[in-house]
Amino acid sequence: MTSIPASASDEIGDHVHAVLAAGVVGDLDGAMRSVDEIVAEHGAWAVYDLAGAIVTEMLGDFQPPQEAEFWTLDFPGIESAGYDLRWVARFISAHANGEEDTARALYRAAVQDDEIRTCLGALVTSAIATLRR
Repeated sequence: MTSIPASASDEIGDHVHAVLAAGVVGDLDGAMRSVDEIVAEHGAWAVYDLAGAIVTEMLGDFQPPQEAEFWTLDFPGIESAGYDLRWVARFISAHANGEEDTARALYRAAVQDDEIRTCLGALVTSAIATLRR
């Protein structure tokens, strides 16, 4: 993993809002163009911060119940879902539970499997659907 330039980190908030705003108005292609621009300019690992920020936006003020040790997603049949949907569910869950190592491992695997763009598309789509509610 390479370090993320400060300029990329400074742009993450703007990019999150651009990606989600484009998606909310139905321009998923525009949202993914924004993601592609970050990758082209700063590399795939710069988008890791973007993906984490998108999850944070999705979760909002969510706090797991005090009696819960971990936050889990209710996703019946997750093991039979496609790579991208399994990745999204696990990535969101890792962030919700503060499992940074797991989130980074999931991201690294998607990059190595050349699935990261598909996974990010599924994450953006999921975030947009969540935020529309």
